[in-house]
Amino acid sequence: MGQDHRRLDSKVIAQHIFTMVKANPTTSIRILQGGVENHFDYKAFYIKVWLAKQRVVIRIYDDWEESYNELSLWLFAMQMYLSGATCDIALAWFSIRL
Repeated sequence: MGQDHRRLDSKVIAQHIFTMVKANPTTSIRILQGGVENHFDYKAFYIKVWLAKQRVVIRIYDDWEESYNELSLWLFAMQMYLSGATCDIALAWFSIRL
């Protein structure tokens, strides 16, 4: 078994792990890494599998920034149609570059 392969990038890994992550989004990176290793006969670096999982999560659930921007519109609409409704949002902001 070889160590990390240069053509085995996060896009290729994301295609392979898509169904596993969709079935169980809490699957650990180590488990996914083992699945990639069994399929490709190469041990992918942890960071590549982590980036691949992030790609899959974005593909399944959409981008966080887009969802965040839509959230304020939904909350405003709720306040307009439900008299007396108040909305408070507590956020922890972080950024992930893919």
